[in-house]
Amino acid sequence: MNLVLISDTHFGDPEGTLIVRKGRGALVPGPKYHDFKRAAGSGNDYLILLGDVLDFAVESYDEAYRIAQAFFLQIQKDKIAKQIVYVPGNHDEDIWHTVEHQVNIIYQIDNGRFPHRFRMSVPGIIDDRSSSKRKRLMLPGVTERKVRGQFGYGGLFLDKITVPRGSQTRFNFAYPNLYLATDAGAVLITHGHYLEEYWSLVSEWGPTVFRADLHVSKPMTLRDMVSINFPTNQLACSGVGQAGPLTHTIRSLLADLRNHRPGGMKQYLDRFGKTLSKRAFGYSLIDPRKWITSSLMWWAKREILKSLETIEDVRYSKEFVLKPEVRQRFRRFFDRSAEEIRCLNQNYGYELPIPTDVIFGHTHQPVPWGSSEIPPLEGPEGQRIRLFNAGGWLAGKLQDGRSEFCGAEVFKYETGKGMSSVSVR
Repeated sequence: MNLVLISDTHFGDPEGTLIVRKGRGALVPGPKYHDFKRAAGSGNDYLILLGDVLDFAVESYDEAYRIAQAFFLQIQKDKIAKQIVYVPGNHDEDIWHTVEHQVNIIYQIDNGRFPHRFRMSVPGIIDDRSSSKRKRLMLPGVTERKVRGQFGYGGLFLDKITVPRGSQTRFNFAYPNLYLATDAGAVLITHGHYLEEYWSLVSEWGPTVFRADLHVSKPMTLRDMVSINFPTNQLACSGVGQAGPLTHTIRSLLADLRNHRPGGMKQYLDRFGKTLSKRAFGYSLIDPRKWITSSLMWWAKREILKSLETIEDVRYSKEFVLKPEVRQRFRRFFDRSAEEIRCLNQNYGYELPIPTDVIFGHTHQPVPWGSSEIPPLEGPEGQRIRLFNAGGWLAGKLQDGRSEFCGAEVFKYETGKGMSSVSVR
């Protein structure tokens, strides 16, 4: 078995390097595509796309899909892989919601049945141990069906994106985890956005705020975590990119905040305060409530701006994964993943080992296979958990306006040879 893994292609983001638009016309391979092609090789069994592949958070659906299609057609032409395993992240979580909607809503209604609830979390398993009888992708609890003469999990909407080339590429979906089991041990493969506070916020604060009213297991399962973070994640995943005229304004504001330029936010807060005061109390200059409100707004604006100045952009940050609170969040996520594996072993008899390695993306800060750049975590059974990062494929902008490619890591696995990675800088 051969597989290759990349993360954070961000199709739709104008800083993308794998596919670019030539002028205002054709979409063509970008400056880093041939580096990816050389590193990935051809004839792989699976290409794993580890989240933030399509970027709905900064671009409209139609543009993101157009750019993604150009990439999928190109890798089909270059015979990079026979199948794709798509593990969504935070900028493309809508891909997972669309899969769930197709399977649990559309298919059911098409067949005259009532919809099913979303499953929220469906782990993928690739078991390449010498003792394994099924050396292919498994999705526990998901029924395989025959697609082009072979059993598998394809046949969903994204398969059709490569039809113009004359044949379909099979897309498989798992969320939020994919587990690779080999004779050397197991690897947890996940995008990594739940390591950042915003994306796991409700699962961290919910039990404290709602307490007994929040009916979740203790400790919380991975499915519970995905479920209760659904509203905030959905909002940030696609709400900005699909906001029409507001999209450009919000993107510009976020870029300013990343570069510690709060002038735009200050301007909007000033306008908001004036508008609120006028709507509540009219134009009266003697109403004491207006003065009180203005004072409160001034204080709130000052505190908001002060907090925004301390925000650190996770993207391109080497220090992010070294912070104690992030490592603690990482450990909580790993513990939930380990519990998921125990449940899979109990319910399906997989006998999967607890992973000793984690590959993630999200930060765009590549860490090659075998590197000790990130200190290991201590696992639930006292084992050392090594952490590696797939980097990203954007040409990141520096504060002076220049672009600098931060780097990507193309992870590869081959039966008998194990895991390795190729650096693209």
